[in-house]
Amino acid sequence: MGSRKIEVWQEGNRLIIGDSPQLVVDLDSQENYILADGMKQPYLREVALSRDLLRRKAEKCPGKRGELLLCSGM
Repeated sequence: MGSRKIEVWQEGNRLIIGDSPQLVVDLDSQENYILADGMKQPYLREVALSRDLLRRKAEKCPGKRGELLLCSGM
């Protein structure tokens, strides 16, 4: 299986992963959902990320925001 880059960006308190569908992680409430075709669907697996983790990893691994998860080993 080949590797591919997955786009990741942050909008306010939300971390958005992917193009379509998108996994949306609320960094404050830790509520997660899938956004597909303009509809929210609950994401039943736990995804726990914090702003501190993202900031530290970004400082250790400079580059584009889409490279952040690659640097963190996710």
